Amino acid sequence: MPKPEGNEPEEGSSTEYPIVIAGVAASDFAALLKVLYASLFSSDQPTPEASLIIPAFRMANMFNFSQLHAYLLPLAEKHLGDVDTIVFAREFNIKQWLVPAYIRLCLRVERLSVEEAIKLEVHSVLMISHMREQYRSQGSTAAPTNYYCYACTDNPVESIVSKTPRPVAHHPEFYLDDSLIIIEIENTLFKVHKYQLVKSEVFSDMFKMPKTKDNEPEEGSSPEHPIVISGVAASDFTALLKVLYASLFSSNQPAPEAGLIIPAFRMANMFNFSELHTYLLPLAEKHLGDVDKIVFAREFDIKEWLAPAYTRLCQREERLSVEEAIKLEVRSVLMISHMREQYRTRGDTTTSGHYYCRACISIQHTDRNCDQCHSAPGTLYLCGPSTTGPKTNTNNNAIELEVKKWVDTTYNTTN
Repeated sequence: MPKPEGNEPEEGSSTEYPIVIAGVAASDFAALLKVLYASLFSSDQPTPEASLIIPAFRMANMFNFSQLHAYLLPLAEKHLGDVDTIVFAREFNIKQWLVPAYIRLCLRVERLSVEEAIKLEVHSVLMISHMREQYRSQGSTAAPTNYYCYACTDNPVESIVSKTPRPVAHHPEFYLDDSLIIIEIENTLFKVHKYQLVKSEVFSDMFKMPKTKDNEPEEGSSPEHPIVISGVAASDFTALLKVLYASLFSSNQPAPEAGLIIPAFRMANMFNFSELHTYLLPLAEKHLGDVDKIVFAREFDIKEWLAPAYTRLCQREERLSVEEAIKLEVRSVLMISHMREQYRTRGDTTTSGHYYCRACISIQHTDRNCDQCHSAPGTLYLCGPSTTGPKTNTNNNAIELEVKKWVDTTYNTTN
């Protein structure tokens, strides 16, 4: 839309000139923002219940948040109870949801509560009562009452500029600082919301420092005057931002894998994002494989993770791959090789006194001398690897004890 002429301030540019939206409940808009700002990597995640989903979907529908609309619809179908499903379906004209929900209410053992009756309104309550009294097994074909959003009525969303002072309160949770901070890492510029950075104790303390004097631009205020951070990989900082901005209510969520968790945790640890640090630690323990868990534990000094992970690598059937060996480094690879060689023995699965065909025990003809008695009887048999499969015998207790001893010795002296 065209900007105001002259020096008239733009709508939304300040507290004195906000964008005023009529016909919308503040609680509905707060629900929308809770969903938009809900972080995937946080222990403080909102519960997907009716009081959040319905108003958030109402706002997504009204303001055409298409991706959020598409994400919330199946979430509503999954999490809403029958009464809330009916309320939702009537408001947003989803007729196919109505009959199944009404039928379940007619068939269920519990009667309608007062709260449910108030939500359903008199026509629905009367129909359900009649069905329960008369049949208790049939659904209703009664047409639902229709409700429409503000966009379809004569009360469209209005936007006006306030010219006179009036009492307006800042929302306690969602009156956000929208300042953008410019950060330079490895010759790459990042533009990040300040409200994300103040979750870090390091950045928060930085922003509390006295302002520069003599009208000198502040660090982070522009691409020409960024906050320059050395000793940090741009890829690590990117992982941190992916985690900070990952939305809980989105179909485009990053996978909790080593390539994301380890660098993001590294940054959370370095800059003291305490809540993120607390959330990512059990996520790392749950999702990282044994090799990545060892790499993680060595870097962040989590000694109690080491022995169990090393033990599983010594006991598992598969040998270390080249990629795994590179991550683990020489000392670890050597220890694992020694443990596997010493405490894992391979024996034949064939049993004395049982009969096997030549194919299953891989017997081949040869005319060389016998390896046992060195005679040349004319026809000898070569015993190859048995197709019945070798059996690996692993001394798990010995491996656990030896690995624990090695970890205690190795990581008490060096990290």
